[in-house]
Amino acid sequence: MSKNKVGLGLAVATLMMAATASAASYWTSWVSEEGGGPAAGCSAWNEAANGAGCSGSYCDNVRLLCTTMPFGASIDATSVYWSGFFSEEHDSYGTYHSEGWYHYEDENYHVCHSYDGQPGFVTAIRCSGSYCDNISVECGQAHVSFGLGVEFPVSVTNCSWSGWYSEEQGSVSFGTNRYITGVECNGSRCDNKRYYVCSMVDPTPVIEG
Repeated sequence: MSKNKVGLGLAVATLMMAATASAASYWTSWVSEEGGGPAAGCSAWNEAANGAGCSGSYCDNVRLLCTTMPFGASIDATSVYWSGFFSEEHDSYGTYHSEGWYHYEDENYHVCHSYDGQPGFVTAIRCSGSYCDNISVECGQAHVSFGLGVEFPVSVTNCSWSGWYSEEQGSVSFGTNRYITGVECNGSRCDNKRYYVCSMVDPTPVIEG
């Protein structure tokens, strides 16, 4: 997926203006497993998903709400990866402990960069299997760049799992500075989905006069 590299290598003054500007927000197209399972995702490096939607039987079609991230943040292209496909099935062993920022994992969900010390954010989604049975998400870590190689990673706070959503609930926006960092499946053919949602923390250092 090609993205316009908006927001990379900006000067401090530009970042401050971006932090106070109105965020762009738009819904991606609907996608499912038909047509080779194309991905739906954010088109610029300074965007991430803060909403999601389902339509059709068993949440056959999915889409994301892409919104400009706050604080002049952008996704680090070197951190981007696609998760493996996951669905509602999981084994009888429960969760296992990992050493990353999100300390548990299982087969029926994926939390971005759960193995790492810095959280990641969902930027795209795709499906495989009948009725979009299996889900894969694109993840990337965010940072704020001050140019000349000076960058600060974006951390998160106030993380929680949302309620369950399917086609009956349609589409949901999680609101200002509430971004999706993970997705979980439940019900036949991943009919129901919930989202691990976090708020970004401004990494800009305080400069005392």
